[in-house]
Amino acid sequence: RSQSERKMFSVFIKRVLEHTQVSMIMILVAVVYLQRAKSVIQIQTKLWVEERILLGALILSSKFIDKHGIVNHCWSMCTIFNCEDVYDIQAQFLTVLNWNLKFTELDI
Repeated sequence: RSQSERKMFSVFIKRVLEHTQVSMIMILVAVVYLQRAKSVIQIQTKLWVEERILLGALILSSKFIDKHGIVNHCWSMCTIFNCEDVYDIQAQFLTVLNWNLKFTELDI
C-alpha cells in the first residue's frame, strides 16, 4: 500500500472505532479472529480488501460478545459499505473462520 492508502486505512479504522464505540475486548477478539483468518485468506488485489477483512472481524466479535450488538445498518453508516455489503462481509468472514467464534483468555 502506498502512504496515502495507509493513511486512508487509518482514517477508516479511526472512524469505525469512534462511531461504533466497540469495547476493548471486542477489538482484542477481532485481533484473535484476524490471526485465525491469516492462514486462510488469500488476498488478491481487490478494492477495499483490508477494510473488508477488518470490518468482518469487528462485526463478528461485537455480535459474539454482545448478543444485542451493533446492527449491520450502523456498520454501514460509518463505513463505505452498504447494508448488503456488510451482510456479505459478515457471511464471508464467518466462512473463513469456519463458524468458530469461540475464544479463550489464552487467545487474547
